[in-house]
Amino acid sequence: MLLTATGIKRRYGVREVLKDATLSLHQGERVGMVGNNGAGKSTLARILGGVEQADDGDLAWRGGVRVEYLSQAPDLTPGTSALDAVLEGLTDWRASMEAYERCGRALEASDGADPGSIDALLHEQANLAEAVERLGGWNREHDAAAYLSHVGIQDPSAHVDTMSGGERRRVALARILVAAPDLAILDEPTNHLDIATIEWLERYLIHEFKGALLLVTHDRYLLDRVVTRTLEIADGAVHTYEGGWGAYLEAKAVRTAIAERAEANRRNFLRRELEWLRRTPQARTTKQKARIERAQAAIDAPRRAMEKTATVTMGHARSGRTILEALDVDVAVAGRTLASGLDLRLSKGEIIGIVGPNGCGKTTLLRTLTGALPPARGTITLGKNTRVAYLDQERSDLDDAGTIFDNVAQGRAEIDRAGAPTDVYVYLERFLFTRHEQRKQVANLSGGE
Repeated sequence: MLLTATGIKRRYGVREVLKDATLSLHQGERVGMVGNNGAGKSTLARILGGVEQADDGDLAWRGGVRVEYLSQAPDLTPGTSALDAVLEGLTDWRASMEAYERCGRALEASDGADPGSIDALLHEQANLAEAVERLGGWNREHDAAAYLSHVGIQDPSAHVDTMSGGERRRVALARILVAAPDLAILDEPTNHLDIATIEWLERYLIHEFKGALLLVTHDRYLLDRVVTRTLEIADGAVHTYEGGWGAYLEAKAVRTAIAERAEANRRNFLRRELEWLRRTPQARTTKQKARIERAQAAIDAPRRAMEKTATVTMGHARSGRTILEALDVDVAVAGRTLASGLDLRLSKGEIIGIVGPNGCGKTTLLRTLTGALPPARGTITLGKNTRVAYLDQERSDLDDAGTIFDNVAQGRAEIDRAGAPTDVYVYLERFLFTRHEQRKQVANLSGGE
């Protein structure tokens, strides 16, 4: 057993995210964690990873367990290169290497020292060399560079300060993989990865990673291929299911059906008892009092919360037949040409996907087509009535200090959806934000929210 968490509670203001989260993780186990946006997946992951403290509950670790946590917004040391950032995950190896190098420098400067001091330094150096070998050998920098290459970072010398959020996450992922911890907690590990890198990561986690895994993800394919047990966070508690995504859906359907039958039975019982109470005068016998108390207990029992699903639709504004036209366009950034001679005509109703390896220029192409960047060559023409909306990876258009309502309403009481006015409160409720939650600051939301 690696860890046992019992009765974990966590509250943010008036909102109790975790009420009674209980789980255990075993050595070498591969576990997925799922749940609705805002259910508390990342909160529980941060608590298990030691990044955040629970308000209440017990967390027991096996002695000496090494845990690494991949957050959705990793904290990398400013001013370091990608390679140095990855090597920071090799804490013990780096300490042994630095101590070995200090011994070497001390021996070089030991001319004239007494033989006893030299022997002590030689003995210490031999012990440190043995430690370096035990911790992976002398070429861990090559290992770190290889992991960076696998996750799509081709320049190990690139500074993390100049990287996008997605690139920083990939550096942080490489740091965890090279560290080979006893437990790796990965929060949305496939975000910002291209298809080839996701496939490599799946193979690595299945065949090469020796530690335990806790994957917080919406990637159902990753869950089905990698995990052997699935944890669902719902109503502040943890429900455990054997198997991956498909097995979880089947087992959850059974649990939901049982809960619905129990709720139906409760309502039928209440209906009968309320009819009896209405036609029976106030009872004074012990038997009648007990029946009244049973009815009252059924009334007061917590009701099963109905699971809600967000309703997301894309409206169509009035527009001409041509939405966008690009002719002989070159896409470039910092003097580097990423695409050349692009001809593209986007017509009404078309849906286009853009694929390619990390760093090939997909995002730069989108920014060029939407007008955020000028083309290096060629022309881009929008249709007469074309309106462009762009959701970027960093959600940079959001004001973290503003509320959900203010970010979406932007001073309006209604939103025009394809010519139909929609109340902002009603519109946000379709995305599962209650009227109370709509007043929350964006900075306090989960990544999914």
